[in-house]
Amino acid sequence: MPTLLAGHHANCAKANDKPVYVNTNKTVKVSRDDVFRLVEAQLQHTALYQQTRQGNTHYRKDGLYQGFPLSATFCNIVYDDLLKYFESLATCEFTKIFRLADDFLVLSTSQDEITKFRKLIARRIEPFGVSVNRQKTAVYHCGESSGSGGSGEKQDDVIVEFLGYEISLRTLGIFKDETKFGIASVNASSFKMLFDELLRVFKWRISTFSIFDLKYNDSEVVKRNVNSLVNSIGLKFVNSFKIVNKKDKLSDDCLAKFISSLDEVVFDKYGSLTDIPPKAIFQKMMHNKGLI
Repeated sequence: MPTLLAGHHANCAKANDKPVYVNTNKTVKVSRDDVFRLVEAQLQHTALYQQTRQGNTHYRKDGLYQGFPLSATFCNIVYDDLLKYFESLATCEFTKIFRLADDFLVLSTSQDEITKFRKLIARRIEPFGVSVNRQKTAVYHCGESSGSGGSGEKQDDVIVEFLGYEISLRTLGIFKDETKFGIASVNASSFKMLFDELLRVFKWRISTFSIFDLKYNDSEVVKRNVNSLVNSIGLKFVNSFKIVNKKDKLSDDCLAKFISSLDEVVFDKYGSLTDIPPKAIFQKMMHNKGLI
């Protein structure tokens, strides 16, 4: 069927007047020298044209403009090496450093270690040519109180927000709020199609996100995350209800089957280790929103 190349028939050859298309674009071989010429052009000949009355052109003397084709690749190369550099400076056994794109998180049980990294990022980091935006940098400490009497009383837990996740510094439990999962509406033609899509999203998230894995979070934090995930699915349903309700009528059986499917997914993954009731969570939300 001509689906893959639909719209590109000019670059294809038609065979025997049948709806079968063959791609006739030739294969391009890129040599090592070609790659380096492209890299050099990106690094040394980049400019940004500003469409004004004067038609200003801004040339970049050092580095790339964000959004240029190879900017993300170059950043990954630099930040991978920077991560290795940071790790080489860590002297405490219980120091872990994480990176996602250009965001870094340093966790350590040593206050001296945190102080060392804080001083490091206060200035330009050579030879990487990297400067840290101090306005976007925060340092948190969770330990024993140093108040008078030296009672050693433990402070309240500190929660650090990192890329949409909430991390407990005392337990290292990782939690994600329901609104951070993505609760955009689904444009479906029927409630069955809507529930099929919501169930697919639920299965994918609970099977691929590490925050639902008992190897990385304890059972209480996993329960909170599953609760949050069910609520996020409920919010997606609420946001989609008016759209689908114009095309189809919601039946009690269809809703009950969907909720039972959520129960089955959770039981298959956790068994008796948890007592998370997706049915109760979902029904409560629907009742509060006046949909059931």
